[in-house]
Amino acid sequence: MATHNYRKLEAYKTAFQLGLDVLQLSSTLPCEARDTFSPAILNASQMVSVKIAEGWARRKRPGALDDHLSDAETALNELHLWLMVGQEYKYIPITEYKKVSRLAQALTVQIDALKQYWVVYN
Repeated sequence: MATHNYRKLEAYKTAFQLGLDVLQLSSTLPCEARDTFSPAILNASQMVSVKIAEGWARRKRPGALDDHLSDAETALNELHLWLMVGQEYKYIPITEYKKVSRLAQALTVQIDALKQYWVVYN
């Protein structure tokens, strides 16, 4: 996993794809969801990859990577909550909800793996 480029991290790649999928999903939302719901899911989804990238850039500072990965997990949890709300209100079709949720679950595992890697090798 030794890399100087955050874009090579599996967690970042998955987070970036998640952000793209949510962006695509937001374009299909009904009009009543575009003013409040859409910005919330877009912000949360983009924040996950931003926090992974920022944490990797600051990884040499003690605790910085872990702090930023925790922020990424927080954004991921926020996204999941908004997705559940969107599915409950029928803004999001169940197939899209499941697709994005699976990606988010995979990302949770990848973030945990990155945390463990960093603890062991540094």
